[in-house]
Amino acid sequence: MSSSEVLEENVVEHHIDSDDELDDEDDWNEDEVDQEPTKCLFCDTIDESIEKAIEHLEHQHHITLSYLKQKFNLDQYSYIKMINYIKKHNITAESLIKINQVLWNDDEYMKPVEVDPWLMFDIEELEKSHSDSNKISDAHKIESLERQLKEKDVHIEHLVDQISEMKKCFEAWIERCSETNGSKSDFSQLTHDLPENTEQTHVAKIPIKVDESYFMTYAHYGIHYEMLSDTVRTNSYREAILKNRDLFENKMVLDLGCGTSILSMFSSQAGAKKIIAVDQSEIIYHAIDIARKNKITNIEFVKGRLENMDLPLAKGEKVDILVSEWMGYLLHFECMLDSVIYARDNYLKPGGLLLPNRCTINLVAFGDVERHNEYIGFWKNVYGFDMGVLQSKVLREAIVETCRKEYILSDPVILSDLNMNEVDYTYPNFNYDFKLKIEKSGKFTAFVGYFDTFFDLPQGVNFSTGPHCKPTHWKQVVFYMKNPVSVNEGDIISGQFQCSRGKTDARALCVKIIAFDQELLFSLS
Repeated sequence: MSSSEVLEENVVEHHIDSDDELDDEDDWNEDEVDQEPTKCLFCDTIDESIEKAIEHLEHQHHITLSYLKQKFNLDQYSYIKMINYIKKHNITAESLIKINQVLWNDDEYMKPVEVDPWLMFDIEELEKSHSDSNKISDAHKIESLERQLKEKDVHIEHLVDQISEMKKCFEAWIERCSETNGSKSDFSQLTHDLPENTEQTHVAKIPIKVDESYFMTYAHYGIHYEMLSDTVRTNSYREAILKNRDLFENKMVLDLGCGTSILSMFSSQAGAKKIIAVDQSEIIYHAIDIARKNKITNIEFVKGRLENMDLPLAKGEKVDILVSEWMGYLLHFECMLDSVIYARDNYLKPGGLLLPNRCTINLVAFGDVERHNEYIGFWKNVYGFDMGVLQSKVLREAIVETCRKEYILSDPVILSDLNMNEVDYTYPNFNYDFKLKIEKSGKFTAFVGYFDTFFDLPQGVNFSTGPHCKPTHWKQVVFYMKNPVSVNEGDIISGQFQCSRGKTDARALCVKIIAFDQELLFSLS
């Protein structure tokens, strides 16, 4: 069927039944269509006419049809497809502006979600109507620009205040370092002596423009290859979902941080009625294409940071299941669990299912002397030069790498056991007094942290990221000591593990390990 035939079948509601009607041009009154109440494409505002709705689009959502016409080279048919695409997928104005390629070429978008004045609008007449309203439009533009400038002035003032505070802090740190000949830990100063007003208690407090750098990392294809090819990770989610189909059958699912939408597609396979897939990264546009390519039609994609948007749900409506792959290094790095908590508290039905629903953080003693010499001892002789001054800096950074199981010296201890249905925003901040029982004599070179994940369901599934299991893309987090310590089988190594959220970066972690009469300080950022 040609595009024109689809248009005639699905859009035009005024049928010509006889030659007499064909001659009677007065039966079609464009003024009546022009004056028909028109609902905004992006919000619930209803204007008295299509012209008013177009003005509202420009003034409220900062988007114009003439801009879209030029950007996507729209003719009447492709314009209709675009309108139907927007309505079918509940596309926001912000998302539409960011789209750089036509996503509505398929003839399915010639079939209207609902017939309304937007579909009857003649985009070819846009230039003329736009010219007629230039004066009014210019006035609104000036008013809008003035408002934006005022907002930017306030934002600049706030940034100046922040810079001033950070400058004071940095100067104080320099002074302290000079007084103590640099012996005081720069990590300690930068994380514990900052002004209180710079503290961030969860990611929702990060300005969205600042947080954009985090989401940009997930726009690269390499990271999605790494995650998807991690069979431990991906197969565990698939088994948890598909082996528990009865829990998903005809249910509403929220996939938070959907990425390529693999969990959404598993949920669709399991019989979910509808899946809302949310991601702020640009990868979501490819996820839309992936779902379409695989003919999966019950996924609704929404771009944005969850804390700064409203999900496409009816008033009072909530989802039955919340699924998300949110785990970071040492479980908490990047603190995406903040968004899961927000989604749980705002969008999950009471008693709803949250997957995964339990995670633990674990610690073991490690003794790979060769790797310690390679990484920590390296700085003592670099092409004949002593670069030991850098060693202390290197020791402050927790390292993410794969550890060989033959160098595990102790049984693991669980530092934190999190129930996802109960956890709150303080989860990164915890202390644990540990006792590691040495099972094999050797040189204790590092503490190694990892996490285990549990899908506590009728058909249960779990996986570990520990060095004793098949490697995952999370690897392990290694906390090196400066000097190895000899330990013997049967020894008990007592200490304390302290973890806290970064004060100036809500997605970072600060770790202190007290053991062997030492305080070992680390950052994971």
